[in-house]
Amino acid sequence: MCGIYGVVNKFTFDEVVDKISKTYFRGPDYTGVKKINDSIYFAHNRLAILDLDDRSNQPFLYQNCEIVFNGEIYNYLEIKKKLIDKGYKFKTNSDTEVICASYIENGAECLSDFNGMFSFVLFDKTNNILFGARDRLGKKPLFYNFNSSESSFEFASQLSPLILNNQLNVNWDNVAEYFFWGYNQDPNTPFNEIKKIPAGNYFNYDISRNTLNIVEYWRPSIRNQNYNLDYETTKHELKSLITDSVKLRLNADVPVGVFLSGGIDSSLVASIAQNLSSNPIKTFSVSFSESKYDESKYSKLVANYLQTDHNDLLCDSKDALNFIINFENYFDEPLADMSSIPMLLLSSEARKHVSVALSGDGGDEVFAGYERYCWINRTNLIFSSVPHYLRKEFSKIISKIPNYKLKLIAEGISQKDQFQLYCKMVGVLKPSIFNFDYEKIFSNVSNHWENSSNELIERLCLFDIKTYLNNDINTKVDRSTMRFSLESRSPLMDYRVVEKAMNIPMNFKFSNSNQKIILKDVLYDYLPSEFFNRPKAGFAMPFKEWFRNELKELIFDYITLENLSRIPILNSDVVMNLVHEHMEGKANNSLEIWKIIVWIKFQQKFNVN
Repeated sequence: MCGIYGVVNKFTFDEVVDKISKTYFRGPDYTGVKKINDSIYFAHNRLAILDLDDRSNQPFLYQNCEIVFNGEIYNYLEIKKKLIDKGYKFKTNSDTEVICASYIENGAECLSDFNGMFSFVLFDKTNNILFGARDRLGKKPLFYNFNSSESSFEFASQLSPLILNNQLNVNWDNVAEYFFWGYNQDPNTPFNEIKKIPAGNYFNYDISRNTLNIVEYWRPSIRNQNYNLDYETTKHELKSLITDSVKLRLNADVPVGVFLSGGIDSSLVASIAQNLSSNPIKTFSVSFSESKYDESKYSKLVANYLQTDHNDLLCDSKDALNFIINFENYFDEPLADMSSIPMLLLSSEARKHVSVALSGDGGDEVFAGYERYCWINRTNLIFSSVPHYLRKEFSKIISKIPNYKLKLIAEGISQKDQFQLYCKMVGVLKPSIFNFDYEKIFSNVSNHWENSSNELIERLCLFDIKTYLNNDINTKVDRSTMRFSLESRSPLMDYRVVEKAMNIPMNFKFSNSNQKIILKDVLYDYLPSEFFNRPKAGFAMPFKEWFRNELKELIFDYITLENLSRIPILNSDVVMNLVHEHMEGKANNSLEIWKIIVWIKFQQKFNVN
């Protein structure tokens, strides 16, 4: 787990040193900066997890390939053995040189062999190209700035190194996208010049021709039409896959623990990890003093049953304030996921005990676990049988009734189709605050919505895998953990588990609002089912109360007319009214307030106008 940076035809050695220092926390064990040739510099911050010897420091040279690599290839020993059989020789015990050898042997096809989370860029000296890639599900980030007129190309693990020394232009359409979703969708960032390599994509930058080519090499898809295995056989195969996935991710030359929320996904990961370990594994959870948000009793219940070495961390408003004050330094791109605050606390405390932490991320998207899937599934009949114009007319009538829930229903049925309805459900915003076109927001993600004959729930899962999981969850976890030099691994995001889940019939996962059916049945082989006979809670935060009390002063420090005047897509008067409405207890506007604070802090840090 590391931070990477590289540039072609742009900066000096000292400037490159300055840039890689912006992400030193991603890899405090070693910083390497190397001039590859007259026009190329590579730089690397190393967090040593495998082969702790200095021989594995980067930039790393293997034959004709120079590489900087962030992440882990979990099956590298298997790949390495095959390459040794073909005559390749290795000098380290790391996965880094296995990437190079595999690329030399197979070219871009090497990516199909890699099981891991990764972003890497290598310089192929023979062909004078940069070849880089991002893992299938987007666990590891990769940003770039390609300036064709200057024949320059620059890449990094985070935004801040690319912003330094650059004159950048804000793309307000992309900022609007942030305000809608709470994050930017691949490949967008707030700047015209900087983009993200999308998850499951690789690139070739031909230095001689000054051309950039980006190619998708993997996309989750539904393939269950001819599925012929029974439920019990499928459960056995899935359990074996998840067990192997956890086993691979326990491999490290440093201490490993598990994030344990007490929910289905993290409890399963913790159960299998403990089953594979001869000693009590370390588990970590977050609690809140506000009882209606506190789920720690469930994580303690699971930990006690499994007899793990459990650590529960209290997150209060003082912790939140400390992290909010420095939020733009932890997340140097705007991300408005409120659970980033406890994630930062969890990461900072876990790092005192372990260098790697396993999580249950991906379970909801892959196995249809979100409550919103049930809600939108109930709209099938009305959207399939009532024409749009009739729904719009009915919406106008019920929207006049002074009832909040009826107004939400009116807004929902007025949407053109279930795709737009779902976007509005996930986007969560008050339209009067923002001055932008919804249609552009929807069109940016329409390619992730499968307009096929597959079931609606399957399409929702795929949509969330490519959007929410990739751009929100993975960003939150990567920035939170790496800020404290902690590596997070997600067994349920193993591409084999994802492909298996996409291949099995939907009724094995979801039926009549019973969600994650087969995953729960795997879990019940380890833990009593009565532990989980409760409504899904999610990772809610007490921001509603904190903003009205302990953090009230902070809100008014940031949300001022002067700061709002620098955000042309916001309606300042409406925003100020929204804040006062929240403070007076008339509505819960905490999410909108948080989105605005996050953007203002980002705008101030990078002097964005």
